[in-house]
Formats: sequence, structure tokens, C-alpha cells
Amino acid sequence: MPGPKGVERPSRRDSAVAVVIRQWRRLSGGPDRKDADRRTLVACSGGADSSALVLCLASATDRLVVGHVVHDLRPRAEALADRARAQELADGLGLAFVDARVRVADLKGNDEANARNLRYGALERLAFDNGCPYVATAHHAEDQLETMLMGLMRGTGLNGLVGVTQRRPLGDRGLQLIRPMLRLTRAESERICTGCRWRWAEDATNRDVERLRAALRAGPVKEILRLRPATCDHAARLAEFVRDAIGLIDDEAGRLWKHAEPEERNGRVIAYRFDRTRLEATRWIVVGSLLRSAYTRLMDGVGLDRLSARSIRNTASAIRHPHGETREFNWHGVRVTVDAKVVEIRREEDRSND
Repeated sequence: MPGPKGVERPSRRDSAVAVVIRQWRRLSGGPDRKDADRRTLVACSGGADSSALVLCLASATDRLVVGHVVHDLRPRAEALADRARAQELADGLGLAFVDARVRVADLKGNDEANARNLRYGALERLAFDNGCPYVATAHHAEDQLETMLMGLMRGTGLNGLVGVTQRRPLGDRGLQLIRPMLRLTRAESERICTGCRWRWAEDATNRDVERLRAALRAGPVKEILRLRPATCDHAARLAEFVRDAIGLIDDEAGRLWKHAEPEERNGRVIAYRFDRTRLEATRWIVVGSLLRSAYTRLMDGVGLDRLSARSIRNTASAIRHPHGETREFNWHGVRVTVDAKVVEIRREEDRSND
């Protein structure tokens, strides 16, 4: 059905469109909820993937808000042109449009990570302000494969092989981030846009092979998919298997928490101690999960992205293998001390106050 400016909604009988709608409904409350109660903010950059997501969901409901975030890492004219493209799509489909601006360039650290964090924060605020309990992003099957390959290249543990999750909490106000397009490829996104007479915006940064993801996309991933087109499907299934395996490991680690001896100061826990002999008899991957969880609790999740799988494994191995000397491991604000009888995980800033 054509929109006010000639943009057409795709047919819900299209198999790819049907998959997106089905996944959106599953991730936003299941079959018992009416579409009118699934009000969703759709993050739209103006590119092919996010435009296809808007088009697919618009074929099922008008209870959508198209959201766009402008940041300062690209030339202003390019950034505003993408914003205008996203708004034009919303207007063409008769949907509400909202936007936000974030400043990234002046922040310390990795620009891409900072931009991602600020973008999600802005989307959460836009969704809350517009009565949307769900924020949908257009991550797709190739994003999943690229994310898993990047994890392998960094030497990740199992958590890095989970890839892009289908649903997770967003912010602390009860909103959910959902990804209904993880079964679709980039080619299907472009086909949907073309079929709806929509010309999407091209982000020049996606062709910048100095960036790891873009380099993978232009080279290795393109060649892998030429040799084995079903690799994206295999990666998606592997991510689901890994997620279940992590759940089993975390459940086992959770049983060890009842033996933890917390130390508190001024109403907060600053250290945990465990009987080492109990941990020695446990598989290292379970011990690693326990240590990771302790780090997360002590640091309120801050710095977790800097905690490498190698650091966790080396510490877990030291705990499981008998030795007489005391060993210490520095984990970005937390120190793990392993002696003959006790394993202590302590916030480093608190050691000087003991």
C-alpha cells in the first residue's frame, strides 16, 4: 500500500517480511498481546537495514515511532542528510518521527564504543518519552556473524560467541531492546527497500576498511558467504547453543555463591572470599564464571569489557592447580588473591584501608 509520498509498505505475505513481523511479536510480548499494545520505537539510521525494519513493521501496525540519533563523528552535512532521510521515510509511511543528538568527539576512550553507548541511552530516553516499551534495532544475520568473528579475533571466551542477543533490558525504566531481523541477510533488507520504492542512505563509514567490522564485511565475510551461503544461519544457531551452555555454567556457578563470605564496609560489599578447596574440585570454566560474577558485583558492571577471557582463565587455572605460594592477579580495579586455603576477590581501592 503506498504511503503519502509514494513509499509502499511491503506485503506481509513476503517470507522475509513475515519473519520480521513474527519475531517482533514474539519478542514484544508473544501471541497473546495485541499489536496495538506493542508500541515500538524503531531505531532508523536511514540505511537499508533499518529502513527495511521500519517498512516490515509498518506493514503490520501504525503503532510505531521512528527514532534517529545524530552524533558528531561524521561531517555535519552527512549526518543531517541521514536524519532527513529517516524522517522522510517516517513521513512517507505516516509514522511519528523523533530524534536526538549526542556529542562523542570530546569523550575519552574508543569513539565507536562511546557512540554506541550514547546512542542506546538516547534511544531509551526517546522511547520512554514517547510511551514505547520496546526499542527495535535492525541488527541482522551478517551482523551476528561479524560480531562472533570479531570476538574470536580478540580471543574471547564463550560470552563473546553469544553474538547479538535477540532481546535485553535497555536502561533502568523497564524498556526492552529487541532485534527482530537476526534471521535476515543484508541482501534481503535491500530487496525489501527496493520493492517498496525506497532509496536508502549509504553510510560512508561502512566502507571504511580501516574499521575492523567494515574490513571483515568487505573481505573475509563476503568470501565466506560466497563459499558457504548458509554460514549466517549456522552462526545464529551456534549463538543460541552457546547462550544455553553459558546458562548451564552460570547455574552451576550460582550454586557456589551460597558458600561466599562477603566483607562489607559502609553498607556495601567490598570483597568476597571462597574456600579454595571447594573451588579446586570445580571445572575451571565454572570457576571463571564465578570470578566474573564477583567482579561484576564488586564493580557494578564497570570495566567488564576490559576483563579478558585469558585473565579469567589464568586465574581460574591457578585456583584449581595446587601450589604453595600466594598468587595475586590484578583485574582493572579488582585484585584476586589465591593462597593455600582462600580465594579473595577485593576492590583494589579498598585494600589500602584494611
